[in-house]
Amino acid sequence: MPNELIIDDKAFRSILLYEFLVHPVHFVAFDRFSSVFIGHPWVLEDFRYWFDVFYQRKFDDDENDEQEPIRDMRDVFRIDKQCLRIVILYESLHGKLMELNEKYQIQRQKEYAESIGFPVLPVSIILDKAFDRYQNMIRVFGYDIIDFSEFSFWYYRFLGQQFDWDFEPTEFSRYSFSDLPISIAEKIVKETGYFEWCRLRKVSRGLRDTVDNLKIDISLDILIRSTGALIKFNDNDNAVDYTPKNKKNPNGYTPRRPIIILEELFVKPFIDLSILFKNSSKVNFKLFKIECQFGTTEEFENKFFGDLKELLKELNTQIHVESIALKAVRAIDFLGFMKPGVLKTIQFDRRPQISRESMEEIVEMKQWKHAKNFVEYGFFQGETFPLPMENLFHFRKIDSVWLAGIDNGQLIKIKEVLLNSSHIEAYHLLFLNADFDWDVIDREFGSIIPESDGEIRHLKIPDSQEYYQIDLKYYEMRIQRKCY
Repeated sequence: MPNELIIDDKAFRSILLYEFLVHPVHFVAFDRFSSVFIGHPWVLEDFRYWFDVFYQRKFDDDENDEQEPIRDMRDVFRIDKQCLRIVILYESLHGKLMELNEKYQIQRQKEYAESIGFPVLPVSIILDKAFDRYQNMIRVFGYDIIDFSEFSFWYYRFLGQQFDWDFEPTEFSRYSFSDLPISIAEKIVKETGYFEWCRLRKVSRGLRDTVDNLKIDISLDILIRSTGALIKFNDNDNAVDYTPKNKKNPNGYTPRRPIIILEELFVKPFIDLSILFKNSSKVNFKLFKIECQFGTTEEFENKFFGDLKELLKELNTQIHVESIALKAVRAIDFLGFMKPGVLKTIQFDRRPQISRESMEEIVEMKQWKHAKNFVEYGFFQGETFPLPMENLFHFRKIDSVWLAGIDNGQLIKIKEVLLNSSHIEAYHLLFLNADFDWDVIDREFGSIIPESDGEIRHLKIPDSQEYYQIDLKYYEMRIQRKCY
């Protein structure tokens, strides 16, 4: 249907003029246009011709028309609402194309991770591109031509295959937020994101209750920096920059994300985060990540982690986190605040080294014992897992964990665990030192499979149609459970 709509000369010229204002290069516009309207009848020379007309500040090519050159080509869209709505249709099709591409890429990444036996960490994206496409359009037109409420009205109307751009909304076509059913209001609030939640709670008691009662799955990434803290909610576009007073932006530019100036270090971000933490039964963290930017002082880090620990103790609750990623040395302080059984994946930063005593406490925690996946540990400056590897065998998947060494006895122990365990899916272990006999390996794990890619061996699981594919080298061992 969209291809039929742009057969109209005015619709075609409206989109070309919009592309001209975005980037006045005809072959770039041709590629973008062709990615949306596949199989359209126009050729590159048509785009070159109309771009030459636009350079003369004209919207049509009527040689008998003695009209004055258009002073501001954006006035075409200010004066003629139909031209503007055609551009919104164009942006809605771009948004739909972006959604499909992102879904495809995420599915490909998931399939690849599963094929090599790595844990599939949660990925959060915003598939609804309405606001993104609106921002793209106002970078060309400015805010004076159309506001987001009107843009979104037409955007979703076109996505719903309603292409009557001569339609004029009546006073009954729109509603205020307070007119919406609670279920619809909750869905809208859920899509606004973390920063808007903090603001909406201050509007009214009803909105505060709506925010506080949301049942949501989210990813939270906290980046500690020398200039404050950056809290990312689900993705980079949905982030809040908390900056201490009198701290200048070291890069010399103003980021697009919201900035909150802190009168007192870390007080405001923790007040905002408590909105999520205190609703522990309704907010499920797909990923909870805390990372420290290079150059952050130890004093600054200690202040942040100390205040965060006090906040969680004060709330007296265990938060629902499926995957946690943080410095190993901080794990002993924070794993206890995660609900056992809900926590599936533990990922440690590789530096600095955690003490043996602290690790002994961690492996006794319910959170450790009930977790399914362990990701990345060791080898930054020779760090390795400080305890016997028996403390790892309850995990279903292990990815890139360094051990101090491996010998014949330990490899035979691994074989016994594999043959007597039904839960192990994929392990990737690395060794700083190896001291084993290949003859022992051949006897215990079988000979190398001819014509295999690498040094692949098959360890059959008795009384089943499954086996372990084992790739053993002097510095690493990869194990995958497979079916014949």
